[in-house]
Amino acid sequence: MDRFYLLGSKWLYLKIYTGIKVGEDLLIKDIYPIVIQLKKKGYVSEFFFIRYSDPDFHFRVRIKMIDTSCLPVLISELYHILYPLMKENIVWNLQYDTYKREIERYGGEDTIQYIERVFSVDSECIILLLRLLPEAKNPDQDRWLLAIPLIDDVLDCFGYSILEKRNIMKYCSDSYKTEFDFTNHTYKKQLDDKYRLNKNLINQFLSNTCSESSSYHDILNTRKKELREISTRLGKQLSPDVMSSIIHMCLNRLFKSKNRIYELVIYDFVYRLYNSKLAR
Repeated sequence: MDRFYLLGSKWLYLKIYTGIKVGEDLLIKDIYPIVIQLKKKGYVSEFFFIRYSDPDFHFRVRIKMIDTSCLPVLISELYHILYPLMKENIVWNLQYDTYKREIERYGGEDTIQYIERVFSVDSECIILLLRLLPEAKNPDQDRWLLAIPLIDDVLDCFGYSILEKRNIMKYCSDSYKTEFDFTNHTYKKQLDDKYRLNKNLINQFLSNTCSESSSYHDILNTRKKELREISTRLGKQLSPDVMSSIIHMCLNRLFKSKNRIYELVIYDFVYRLYNSKLAR
């Protein structure tokens, strides 16, 4: 089991330093089409990304090639896209780095390859959803609402009951409330009020995304199908800690900035939704 991959191995790890807004456009309009093109040609099998600041904002992109002989093609394609963007100062730095797999964090050696596949499925799904957001009546609203089915679907696909899902979301919610000191009465009331204000909107959105007429329906359904296949091949339920990390990474990909604040609110909302279902 390889624990790390250098440049020249089957995994390419690239950090793209750019702006938050233009970075998302670059990912959707430039990087993703290259990956899809190379997938179709049989050069690339998996791809995933996260947003990160160290402290400068950048995308961390990992691409798995079918074979190391594909590396020159991949680097050449990336060069032709990224070099002009660097000349225009849209991208201001690139770094190729070592991909160090977080094997222990994600359940051990027999699990990491399945987690990488989950990340690949999530990355493609979220990019396709982000491509649709400009067509929405309220793109910012749809972005945070999409977090809810993204969370619920992954928990469903990996075989969690309503009670187990509620407990995982309570764990996530409590962790973020502690981090941001949202444990006193004033902040709890703020979350209570925010949930009451948005409850009908959430239920309506979830109902609409289940309808085939929804523009998001097919993308979410494809993700569910692929996640179920991964779960079946894995053959066991992931631990709550691993699942909470998967959900965190999913929302990192979805939100442009202030990710952890969004997570605080979304986890609270989803926890309340599961509580309501259990109370019926």
